[in-house]
Amino acid sequence: HRKFRTGHVFFDDDGPADFATIQPAINASNIGDTVFVMPGIYNGPIVMKGGVKLLGYGPHVTTITGNNTAIHVVSFNSAIPSLLSGFRIINSNPGENVPGSWHYSGVYVQSGPLTIRNNIIENNKSGIAVEEAGRPSIINNTIVDNTTGVVVYGDATPYSTPFRVAFIFYKDD
Repeated sequence: HRKFRTGHVFFDDDGPADFATIQPAINASNIGDTVFVMPGIYNGPIVMKGGVKLLGYGPHVTTITGNNTAIHVVSFNSAIPSLLSGFRIINSNPGENVPGSWHYSGVYVQSGPLTIRNNIIENNKSGIAVEEAGRPSIINNTIVDNTTGVVVYGDATPYSTPFRVAFIFYKDD
């Protein structure tokens, strides 16, 4: 009994579905697919794929945890726009003895346009870490109880060309 339909990949950690964990579902998906995640607690790290939407059932019932070991709970590196929505993303934080705020993030955007919407991101070294080539849209998230909230890396020399690294919205209009 499959819950699979063209363009969608379903999975659930405790019931009949195409996959029981997130990463194999993402790996099997194609550009334009949506990976729907049922309520539960899932282990990271998760590496997102360009052109794939990763949708949780809601941040109060669908959690991705780094178990205090993952360098990044969810990471993204693609030129193709993607969406991350409906999750509680927690526990990349290994403690205060790890230097810097860059590593051990809840969401890491190395490059490309990732829309991060309607998530709770907490208890990480940094909530969201963005490299210079990252172009996230950060919409309607709760980013709390991280060592730092949003960390943005860029070339800080006085003669560098300004670049836009993130769009942060309080609400989605």
